[in-house]
Amino acid sequence: MYDLDSHNTITEYNIDIDNEPFKIILIQTEELTPLKPEDEGFSIYKNGYYGEFKLLLLKDELIVDILDLNDCFNLKYIGFIGEFTLVGQDLNNDGIEDYNIGIMGNDDFEFIVFTVKENSFEIFTFDGEEILRRPNPHHSESFLKGSEGELIVTARGEHRFYRKRYFWNGLQFISE
Repeated sequence: MYDLDSHNTITEYNIDIDNEPFKIILIQTEELTPLKPEDEGFSIYKNGYYGEFKLLLLKDELIVDILDLNDCFNLKYIGFIGEFTLVGQDLNNDGIEDYNIGIMGNDDFEFIVFTVKENSFEIFTFDGEEILRRPNPHHSESFLKGSEGELIVTARGEHRFYRKRYFWNGLQFISE
C-alpha cells in the first residue's frame, strides 16, 4: 500500500502488544514546501515537514491499520518542525501504553491521544472532543499523572494558565 522508502519518516516507535512486536510509523504522504515567515499561517512548528501525514501500524512489516492525521486534526495540510520521538505512557491506567501527537493550532498545541488495541488505533476523547489543547510546544510529550490516576493538563484560560484534571470513566477522559 505504501512504499515506506519513498516517504519521509517523521517518527518510528516499536511497541509490544500481548508479547507480539508492532511498529508505529508516522510518514509524510504528500510533501509541500513549508510556509515562509511572510506567508499566512506560518509557524516554526510547521517548517520542517508540511503536507499530508499518515500514522501506520505495522505487524511483521505489514500494515495492519492507518490513521490519517490530517483528518484527525480536520486540516488539509499540517506540519511538524522535524523528527520527534513518540512518547508512550499508560494514561488511562489499563496497563497498555498510550501515545500522543501534537501540532501547532491557533493558540495552543492540539493533540490527538491514542492507543493500539486489537491491531488498530483507537483515539481517546476528552470531554467528548478528539482534540486536546495545551500550551506546550512539543509534538509528543509525557503527561503529568495525579495521585488519583488522573491526567493533569496545563490549559490556557482568560489571561492565565491553570491546571485541568481529567479522569478516565472507562470510555473517555472527563474533566472535573
